[in-house]
Amino acid sequence: MEGESGATKAADSSLDEFSSQKAFMLQCMSDLQNIASEVNSGVSADFLSSMERKLSEERFNVVVLGGFKRGKSTLINAIVGSSILPTGVAPLTSVITNLRYGNKTEAEIAFSDGKRMIVDVTSLGRYVTEKGNPGNAKNVAQVDLQVNSGLLKHGVVIVDTPGVGSTYVRNTFVTYGFLSRVDAALFVFGVDPPISQMELEFLNEVKRNSDRIFLIQNKVDKLDKRESEEALDFSRSVLRESLGNADLRVFPISAKLALEAKEEGDDEKLIQSGYPELEMEIRNFLATGKAEAVLASTRKRMLKAVSDLFTAVRIEYEIISRPVLEMDEKIDWLQREIQTARRRLDEMEFLVDSRVSRIINQFVESLEEIKNRARSTLIPSLDGFLRSIPGTCGRREYVDAIQRHIADAIESNYSPFVTSASADISEGLRLAVADLLSKADRSSEDLENRVADVFGVTRRPNNAPEIVVDESRFYFDQVNILKCESILPAELPMMLPNRLYRRIIGKKARQVMLSEIEKHAGRIRYDVDYRLSESTRRVKSEVRSRMQLSVESMESALGMGMKSRNEASKIRDSRLTHLKDIEKRLKAVSVRLAPAQC
Repeated sequence: MEGESGATKAADSSLDEFSSQKAFMLQCMSDLQNIASEVNSGVSADFLSSMERKLSEERFNVVVLGGFKRGKSTLINAIVGSSILPTGVAPLTSVITNLRYGNKTEAEIAFSDGKRMIVDVTSLGRYVTEKGNPGNAKNVAQVDLQVNSGLLKHGVVIVDTPGVGSTYVRNTFVTYGFLSRVDAALFVFGVDPPISQMELEFLNEVKRNSDRIFLIQNKVDKLDKRESEEALDFSRSVLRESLGNADLRVFPISAKLALEAKEEGDDEKLIQSGYPELEMEIRNFLATGKAEAVLASTRKRMLKAVSDLFTAVRIEYEIISRPVLEMDEKIDWLQREIQTARRRLDEMEFLVDSRVSRIINQFVESLEEIKNRARSTLIPSLDGFLRSIPGTCGRREYVDAIQRHIADAIESNYSPFVTSASADISEGLRLAVADLLSKADRSSEDLENRVADVFGVTRRPNNAPEIVVDESRFYFDQVNILKCESILPAELPMMLPNRLYRRIIGKKARQVMLSEIEKHAGRIRYDVDYRLSESTRRVKSEVRSRMQLSVESMESALGMGMKSRNEASKIRDSRLTHLKDIEKRLKAVSVRLAPAQC
């Protein structure tokens, strides 16, 4: 479509530039891996291999968020230009749907038990809607769609989330649980009615997790021009007050018209929909937002590897070329420094455990307060609910009503805490990670500077990578920890008098309520322990990789230098020549990686 390509050509060229720079970085990594092998630096080779894998698999999660029935799935269909996701009056079930690039359109269903199944896209409704899969009875974990769409070509993943605020509380939990993985958020609200208080509260939670939010007022085609402008002015005013941002931008669009335009090839209707401007902004952000951050971070890590390899080459060269007596003292000094650095690494890992333990203790204290408060409030609330059920209510309906009340009470009691605790833990982790990685970087830099002085290595700028955000992200498995299964017994014998029947069920309900309060607190505690243990492992791995790379590169250089020094003169001379050649190649890579070249 000419209209569409005209609106997005500049942004596409930016994404093409990212792909080009990504390929350039991967080639540089390959060159450095060859050098690392030649100087026998296994740790540098592993570091570069890990970085190569991460860059190759780099994804941009563009997550579509918003309230119930605001047109999120229709917007995604408009983005990919095809009616691939089911839409309609009934809500989607609690399933995350990922749209990735593929040469052919294909859907893969992932189930909670680990099984996966390829299905025709026309049958998606059987798995992602309440009509086809009520209450997610089929235990679908997520859906992965491959779509041949230009926007998805550069590692972009469009994520469809269940709407918040519907009658299905679990849908809201699933969506909140995904917020920590958002690179860019498309927040969709409507015109009739305009943005609600519930949506504003949700938007503020989104803001805590994402630096880039596109605000989209959908369904503008439902109003005439004057009404549409009034709705837009109202939404802008409310959003500015809520978010405290006077310069925010709202994109008024009709996803329905945009989808029709793309399917019909109607350029005029596409422009009328307001969609092209939104898509161009999304593409520009992907190219100049996260893409730039990814390239900058990768470049810094590669320059760090270059610096460590330079040091390793120089150490080995000095050991081989200098007189034995002159170098022995330096070698002994370096061996002591390496041992000291290894002890410091162990101390850093202890600090990680200590910081995480402090976060857990604060969390447990808050959880205990919530649990005790629930004991004192939920039982009286249950008693009042039992008294409010009419005596004419049938026994099955009576039990069902009590079960719903207990499930809703438990979810209402713990859900706000889980949401706030997730944010508090993430912030605590972020601060801890920033401090620990800063300490690790300073320790490494100090060692490198002292080695540079002793061995006459040219000092290079500090290229320590920035704080890794992924290591400080935390989220609960809200769907599982807040779910309530069937919690009351089957029907008691029908011959019991109704009053006695109710009394027995009421007593059992109180016991179940207390049990559920304890059980869900236990689930939440277990989940935070499990997930923080994973976070701790990731943080330790990042700390170790930052400190260990320099240490083990020096250690390897020391071993290679001693080996070459003891070899025959001819072999030693050959190794020195080879090391000089490696230095030239490292300088060439360093020049290629200079920011001006990227």
